[in-house]
Amino acid sequence: MKTTYPFDTNYFFCPSEITIPAGQQSTTIDIVYKPLTMTKEDEVRGEETIRDVHKGSLFIATPDGNAYMYQLEGKSLQPTIDQRIEVEVSCKTNHTQ
Repeated sequence: MKTTYPFDTNYFFCPSEITIPAGQQSTTIDIVYKPLTMTKEDEVRGEETIRDVHKGSLFIATPDGNAYMYQLEGKSLQPTIDQRIEVEVSCKTNHTQ
């Protein structure tokens, strides 16, 4: 697992070794995307769309000699605010929000 853009970061994670139980032909691999920075919204310039994404790659080698390479992309935009909370609290009183 390697993050290719931005450089010198690690945004994508997965187990370093996977064991497939006997008799089972396939399994799933959980890949975690943990961005440390936000990406920009897609920008349209004429007919071209500029996409800002975090990029990574995943290489999987299997015991039968096969190998698979996957290209990963992640997008981390600003969080959306569902609601704004406003509360007036008296001084020197306990309050739990």
